[in-house]
Amino acid sequence: MGLKGTLGIVSAFMGKNDKKLTWDDAAQLMSTGRWDAANHSKSHDMSTFSSLSVAGLREEINGGRADIISHLPGQKVLSFYTPGGVSSDNIVNVTKEEHLVLRLAGGNLNSWPLSMGDLYAVKVCGPLAGTTSSTMNSWLDSAISGKKWLVEMWHGVGDDASDWGGNCAEADATAHLEYVASKNNAGKIWVATLDEVAIYNAERLAANIQKVSETSSQTVLSLTDNLDDAVYDQALTLNVTIPSGKSGATVTCAGSNLVATVANGKISFSVAPDKGNITINWV
Repeated sequence: MGLKGTLGIVSAFMGKNDKKLTWDDAAQLMSTGRWDAANHSKSHDMSTFSSLSVAGLREEINGGRADIISHLPGQKVLSFYTPGGVSSDNIVNVTKEEHLVLRLAGGNLNSWPLSMGDLYAVKVCGPLAGTTSSTMNSWLDSAISGKKWLVEMWHGVGDDASDWGGNCAEADATAHLEYVASKNNAGKIWVATLDEVAIYNAERLAANIQKVSETSSQTVLSLTDNLDDAVYDQALTLNVTIPSGKSGATVTCAGSNLVATVANGKISFSVAPDKGNITINWV
């Protein structure tokens, strides 16, 4: 299907018994390039989480992230899933110390485009036992028609009973994910992990586009964001109006060819900030 997902990890649960995911299992998922890791706290103790001191929250939130990074090197782990969806000023402030996202456990669709504050109260739609594929498909349809951001929260897939309201039936999960893939393949949506969306959003807000030079046959642009390129590495899509008398262009960045498409009098291409000058040769 070509879809991506994020695995929310409670570090103290890893390999705890024969039903729990191990660090090796998680590493194998990450190696496919279709998964990344999110921090779901160190112990997921919902009975005490909302009443923890700032020091206790740092141990649960930042400590959980440190555990994940130590076992899964190369993972950025910029998203935090708060246990039970609880939030408070202290939880938000501690999350901000090392994360770009705080994901809750309920709500609905998220606004788009995002402010940085929106990322610390991310809402979700979550399939449970009895949730049909048509219901899940309606979430996606509403996101597309309303130009919203849909975040889906999955706890389990299968026909057996489980905690968290029960697993989503396998047939419904398959039908829904096939529907998501069809919209993705048709270019109707962008399927990305929470980290990728957060990085993209920060770049979009910080982007600085300058015209370096221009002639009748060529336009040279620069795209910068003054962010850490080791973290902020998502491509942004630029739409440039085609000059009168021209029908298209070839586009390069620092000498490398970029894929460019033409539609509605504009040329579109994607490039990450701080990669060098962007040269558009008009034809």
